Amino acid sequence: MPDGGYFEIKFEQLRWTRRFYRDVLLHCPYCNTGIPEYKKSEMLQKGKWVAQNPGHSRAGFHISSLYAPVGWLSWADIAKKFEEAGNDPEEKQVFMNTVLGLPWEEQGEHIAKEYLTRRIEQYQAQVPNGALILTMAVDVQKTRLEYEVRGWGKAEESWGIEYGRIEGPTTELQSIDPDFPSVWQRLDELRIKGFRREDGLEMRIACVMIDSGGIDAATDTVYNYTLPRERMRVFALKGGSQSSAPIMRKPHRNTRNHCALFIVGVDKAKELIYARLRIEAEGPGYFHFPDSEKAGYDAAYFASLTCERRIVVYRRGYKKLQWWKPNGVRNEGLDLAVYNLVAIRFLNPNWDALAARYNRNSIIVKPAAKLDNPEVETANSKPAATFTKNTNFKKSRVDGIYI
Repeated sequence: MPDGGYFEIKFEQLRWTRRFYRDVLLHCPYCNTGIPEYKKSEMLQKGKWVAQNPGHSRAGFHISSLYAPVGWLSWADIAKKFEEAGNDPEEKQVFMNTVLGLPWEEQGEHIAKEYLTRRIEQYQAQVPNGALILTMAVDVQKTRLEYEVRGWGKAEESWGIEYGRIEGPTTELQSIDPDFPSVWQRLDELRIKGFRREDGLEMRIACVMIDSGGIDAATDTVYNYTLPRERMRVFALKGGSQSSAPIMRKPHRNTRNHCALFIVGVDKAKELIYARLRIEAEGPGYFHFPDSEKAGYDAAYFASLTCERRIVVYRRGYKKLQWWKPNGVRNEGLDLAVYNLVAIRFLNPNWDALAARYNRNSIIVKPAAKLDNPEVETANSKPAATFTKNTNFKKSRVDGIYI
């Protein structure tokens, strides 16, 4: 038994092997020695009550199930109950209240939607002048596509341009009825349309990222949609499972039809987005939102953007941070913010060159005569957007572009 002195037994001091509870040990906070439970009887005999608020007119006592005598609820039982509760906040609340005897607090990092709704602003045009390039993110559900078009400026300052949904089954790539096009055919029309900038110039979407991991039945449809459009910078992505993964990595082609698939470091992306949503001064990283419910930025959007929170969870007795949302709550707003971030990181634009071209008013954007050949050119017949080589990617030529 350690000789460090008296200490309070806390749940954080337990260590065990997952699903194997016979090796549960209590680690002394003084010397980190592992104490087996059979020594608990001796510890309880030598224990004493310590007043936390001496001199108070009333005496209150608090003790958790960790102090239960040997033969009652064991540390192994407590570890098992904790793992059975998992990361469900409701089950964890029962565990905290009834086993540890502690009040439940939904601890975690979150942003109130009311904070963002106070930051909406009047745009002078569909796209403010600060936005130098447009990206589009698409979230796939069973009966609809949800999308957001976002404008980007220097240092990834960004402007919400349009948020909306396209209703219909998402497993059907093309409709046989010309009067009722599929959601994907309607997405084609949307992603090639022009957006009017404040200075009168017309902008088009430079890159589209589409989630392929949300609905299993629609995964192949997403792959089949993106593959022939990769030369127009339309790509599939899915969230990665590793919390430490970078926001964007080189895409792979280990898919059924060998389309490019980006694996997203969702946790890192959400951390960055939440940090940026807290920025209060316009400039690098700042998120702008239009005062326009017609553009889709209503109360429901802000709720879906801010519904998740980063909470503390325990795995085998160790603290970890994890993103969590209540059951049944929609989070498409946050997901689309993540996908748009991946899109701009992929483009890796040369901001100074883009700004210089807009300042010279040299950009001319022609309406696309054909879906497969949208024409974008400048007065000097140069590309409308200037991109910096992204060294994170190994060159792979597909339909005329390198990705």
